[in-house]
Amino acid sequence: MTEQAPPPTEMQDEPWRPLFDAVVDRLQLSDPSRIAAWRHYVEQLPALAASQAAIDQTPAPSATRDRMKRILAACDALLDAIQDDTPQDGHLRPVPQLLWGLAAQLAPEDPNAAIIDGQADHALEDAFSGVLMLRTAAELVRDAEADRVASGVGGTRHKAAAGYHMTFDFLLDVYEAISDRPLGTSWDDMGGAAGGPLVDFLQLCLQALGYTPTKNALRTAVKRAIKARRTDPNKSAAPQS
Repeated sequence: MTEQAPPPTEMQDEPWRPLFDAVVDRLQLSDPSRIAAWRHYVEQLPALAASQAAIDQTPAPSATRDRMKRILAACDALLDAIQDDTPQDGHLRPVPQLLWGLAAQLAPEDPNAAIIDGQADHALEDAFSGVLMLRTAAELVRDAEADRVASGVGGTRHKAAAGYHMTFDFLLDVYEAISDRPLGTSWDDMGGAAGGPLVDFLQLCLQALGYTPTKNALRTAVKRAIKARRTDPNKSAAPQS
């Protein structure tokens, strides 16, 4: 089952300033260099989240592939319809009425002049070439997306909320950079809920960016991320401050 991102809420009017103060207080940051690093990161968060949220709107490879197929079919139908016969000697043999329609656009007062001087022919050839280029582009995209579609063996499955998870991974790196603490969470047996500085930090940041994950969900995500990083110790999304 594909994991879904928490539903977004509206952003604050000034998203980074309240968050900056809340994190400084929760993590008890006192080192000027770490406070400066946190300011550097927090000012980037709104733009980062916006760009990565756009990734979540990207259609699955199979949907893009199928759309390219429809474009290919439409181009083929158009290329066939505008020709009165098979091109000979490298020249198109367009439907005469279509040529006149182009001429009427080029020279409304005297369409025949545009036909006689060749303007209409050149315009048709340009349009024909444009459709051919569009067809080739759709074909290239179709083939590329087809390679990304998982068909049981090979390919890459489309992952929902990829941008959200990229933001989550970035925040884990930021936490390590500004707190000098290892990734980890705690559990309150009495209250039956997750907690700890990291969980609070993630919740504060994600809420400021428009998401409402629960602390328990964050604890599960952190444990999954720690396991993934053990298999890929070089995994890191945070830029240098």
